[in-house]
Amino acid sequence: MSHAPPTHPAVSGLILAAGSARRMGRQKLLLPVNGAPLAQRAVDLAARELATSILVLGADGERMRAALRLPQTVRAVTNERHAEGLASSLACGLAAMPPGIDAALVLLADQPDLAGSAVRAMLTAAEERAEAILRASYDGEPGHPVLLRREVWDAVSALRGDAGARALTAERPEIVGAVALPGPAPRDVDTPGDYARTVARGG
Repeated sequence: MSHAPPTHPAVSGLILAAGSARRMGRQKLLLPVNGAPLAQRAVDLAARELATSILVLGADGERMRAALRLPQTVRAVTNERHAEGLASSLACGLAAMPPGIDAALVLLADQPDLAGSAVRAMLTAAEERAEAILRASYDGEPGHPVLLRREVWDAVSALRGDAGARALTAERPEIVGAVALPGPAPRDVDTPGDYARTVARGG
């Protein structure tokens, strides 16, 4: 059964895949999971659920470009400042957003457990709610995806370091809305143990 085409063209995906994977000791996003690089999971998810997406590469960018299969709806950009932290990749991705986009949905390339249903729930919330930032919540704990409306892009792009948008959400909680999602939060693959568990689960 084919997947229905994306119906939220005003929201673009922003896939963060620029990290150097220091805790893994090698580029984790290229490690194989079910015969494809780990980062391919996020790319394929974005292609299924979103009309357009930006993939932000950095460390090992050329190897990533060569290894990943990018559909026409996903465009890769390189964050030359990736060593400065996650905030620089957010800024790079937001600067590359296509014209006419109202919001960016931030996806992490090292979370293979993230489901399409979570993305669709965030898109539905974006249509029904007015907060400038919508953040997935699992059992009351914040997680990903995170939706950033255009009105906060300048503020997000001015952030520094590895905290991502957390500094802004802490400073301005009145513009943040939680979107309750079922099940456990998607897990990051950060260490060799995380990767071994992901392979053992079959991805």
